[in-house]
Amino acid sequence: MVHFRSSFFLLPLMCIGVLSINDDHMVRVDVIGEDGVRCIKRFKKEEAKALFDVDLEDQNLGSPFVDGDQIIDLPLCQELERTGIPQNKRKKRGIYNFIEDGDRKWSLPIKFEFSPLFTDEDMTAIKAAISHFEANTCLRFEEIDSVENPQSDTYLFFQYGSSCVSFVGKAEPLANRPWQDIFLTSDCINSLGDAVHVISQSLGMWHINQREDRDNHVTVNLDNVISSEKASFTTISGEYLDTQGLPYDYASLMHFSGSTFKDNKAPPDAFTIQTVNKKNQKTIGQRTGLSFFDIKHFNLAYCRDECAGYDPECENGGYVDPNDCNKCLCHDGFAGDLCQDLEPPKNADVGGELLASTTQLYITSPGYNFPYNSYYEPHQEATWRIKSPHNEKIKVQFKDEFGVFCVDKTCQHWVELRLGSDLTELGERFCCDEVSKDFFTSESNEIMVLFRTNYTFEVREEESIGFRLGYEIISEDPCNYITCENGGTCKSELGTCECLSGYRGNRCQTEVDECASSPCQNNGECLDKVNGYSCLCTEEYTGINCDDQIVFIDPCES
Repeated sequence: MVHFRSSFFLLPLMCIGVLSINDDHMVRVDVIGEDGVRCIKRFKKEEAKALFDVDLEDQNLGSPFVDGDQIIDLPLCQELERTGIPQNKRKKRGIYNFIEDGDRKWSLPIKFEFSPLFTDEDMTAIKAAISHFEANTCLRFEEIDSVENPQSDTYLFFQYGSSCVSFVGKAEPLANRPWQDIFLTSDCINSLGDAVHVISQSLGMWHINQREDRDNHVTVNLDNVISSEKASFTTISGEYLDTQGLPYDYASLMHFSGSTFKDNKAPPDAFTIQTVNKKNQKTIGQRTGLSFFDIKHFNLAYCRDECAGYDPECENGGYVDPNDCNKCLCHDGFAGDLCQDLEPPKNADVGGELLASTTQLYITSPGYNFPYNSYYEPHQEATWRIKSPHNEKIKVQFKDEFGVFCVDKTCQHWVELRLGSDLTELGERFCCDEVSKDFFTSESNEIMVLFRTNYTFEVREEESIGFRLGYEIISEDPCNYITCENGGTCKSELGTCECLSGYRGNRCQTEVDECASSPCQNNGECLDKVNGYSCLCTEEYTGINCDDQIVFIDPCES
């Protein structure tokens, strides 16, 4: 099998990118038509000879279409057209709806082959991306040699391309050829997250921002999008694509960034996609690896029956691990067989459980030593969980110099602050070279801080200064939360109520029973009153406590 990469500009109607020729005399090119629609074109012998000066045997070739970085093949396009969905709306959300179209789902193990033009370093990098799936899902892959072992069923074929594209899901074979292409550039190969992104598409994953409910979470600004890619921002019905009941995920590897397909005529600060909640703007578009919910999409689609009958008591939002049914897969930041522990540091000596006080204390990224030159390293992780001792809220503030790597205002390294009442929920991510010095306040008495630097491209020193974060208990007058009853008065210095006579308790809620000590003597009856009592004496006694005996004098005796 012979494959080569070339670039041509031969016709006014197409910009030709990838040209591939194989033993079956198939010719394929990545093209952009006059209207901006990108395609993978396949040519017959006459067409190929006229365009490329090659002599090939005739083939009846199909024409799959490309939308953004995802190839949609002819059968799917025809199916969508039959249902009345325009071609410019053939788009995506979640993972492929395998219930409606089971043929798109791969059987395990998924077989794959490399182009002979790949170097050993290329193949090692792609295998690292494949391992990312195998470590977190039940998906398994098997490398093959189709020359020594011809295949009858579809397999993945990795080869060089002028862009990074793939079919979505297992595509229908074209012209009796069993391989399904994944095109990768050198940049995609050398970035684990980008390689995983493209492989995810071939396994059936669509871009998250094409979900039907996306307008509840993001705003698309088509005026800022290049004309050839406007169709990449449309949505499609869940009849074809499945969210599997999972929430909208800003942290997904499959989400566009705020500058994806941005027109160079748009204002510098303009976005193609803006998050409804501005705190998530720098989160969308990460390319470091699969998120917790990306992984769960694959496990629900491919591994649902792997652990039937197992029900480990997963904590902190975890779920059963299809690779070990007695353990749980955890949200980022948590670890342990049942997700009961804080995630330990990786290649770092910071992180852990901390207790806040009324004095401001500090945490820093690994190696932070402002104002001296010191920097964090790639592939470091640290997680902190900070609690207050008496249910007080906590406030945090970034201090001194700040610098965490970003690309086009998207965090590829980040500091994440989880300040909500549910510490498994995604928090705001901070990156680039500027950060607010305002205070951020927790909703409860504990917070989490996550520092992640897993993006694989080289980072300049000024982009890896790191951070210093101060944290402290919010010192408020306790009487703001204390209501004294029965006329009591709150004392701030004591944090409790000073009660009027006759009442007691931390809120003066209990009336004192003055009769409890039996103050009435000589069979007198005690009547309890507020802040006092009275005695109802027998006829022989009188006095406050019935302690004076009445002496009767017979006047006749005197």
